[in-house]
Amino acid sequence: MEEEAKKQATDNAILEQIRKMVEIETPQSLFVEQGKQFFGARLLEIQGNMKLNETQLASLTSQKAVNEYLETQ
Repeated sequence: MEEEAKKQATDNAILEQIRKMVEIETPQSLFVEQGKQFFGARLLEIQGNMKLNETQLASLTSQKAVNEYLETQ
């Protein structure tokens, strides 16, 4: 048990040093794409629970609604 804790502490220290040496900038497009996927999943969940009509669904899927979601999230 103690040996496993030492190994884990060593691994964590190594990873922390690597993290300090490597700096990667995440592209904005990756955030946007992931945000759209979360938005779509949430919209499907709402649609399943509430049975939105076409007008409500159109409103929630507008570019403005998606952009507002991305900005707040």
